[in-house]
Amino acid sequence: MAAERDGVGARGPEKHWTAKEIFERWQRFFEQKTSAKALTRLEFTEHIAYLLFLRLDHERAQRSGMFASQPIAPADSWPHLVLASGEDLHAALARLMAELGRPNPQDPRRAIASVLFQDSRPWPVDRMAELGRLIIEEFDPYRWSDVNRGELGTAFSLLLADCRDDIRAKRETGQFLTPPYLLKVIAKALALTPQDRVIDAAVGVGTSLIAAHREMAAHGDRVDASAIAGADLDVQMCRLATMNVLLNTG
Repeated sequence: MAAERDGVGARGPEKHWTAKEIFERWQRFFEQKTSAKALTRLEFTEHIAYLLFLRLDHERAQRSGMFASQPIAPADSWPHLVLASGEDLHAALARLMAELGRPNPQDPRRAIASVLFQDSRPWPVDRMAELGRLIIEEFDPYRWSDVNRGELGTAFSLLLADCRDDIRAKRETGQFLTPPYLLKVIAKALALTPQDRVIDAAVGVGTSLIAAHREMAAHGDRVDASAIAGADLDVQMCRLATMNVLLNTG
């Protein structure tokens, strides 16, 4: 397991990563180290979201002193995933998904996790070696909280855009990737401000909410988290939209 670099100012090269580099890194792993027959691009992107959430949660808990925060996931969840393999890894991730996918009224911080992990499931048990490599090679050696949040959000959005064929196949739930530039124009035409509230009842991967939030934030005022909200018939889209919006507006 990679050693943690605790302390303020102990920042590594991750802070210099660009969205393009991160996206290409993930894309290369999918194309070269996973079985396309066992896993779609969309399912791979979901697992990037799960692992990113769990890794960032672990890093926040590992901060020194007053900068540490209580983890949202059960204690030591990330180290257990790093050390597990095969059926043990599949079982460990399945338990985590089930736990985090349940709303917990006693812990408001679980609200986002309960949507992100709702009805989620690990990729095929016979491909756990690939998941293990993704965890050990692409996530555990690095401190993802050092990555510029804007670059990380853009990288995840690029990964979603790369799933366009998988999303088009979901026509029965009305899925369509509206170009971000078009949504930007619409948000500007609506003259959105932080005093407005935007609700998208067919949110897809959340791009409309991101465009709305950016237009609101352009006024220089703080945008309340309740200013944007979305829903979708497709629970997979809800999971992806949750991470996309979180990374691009948080």
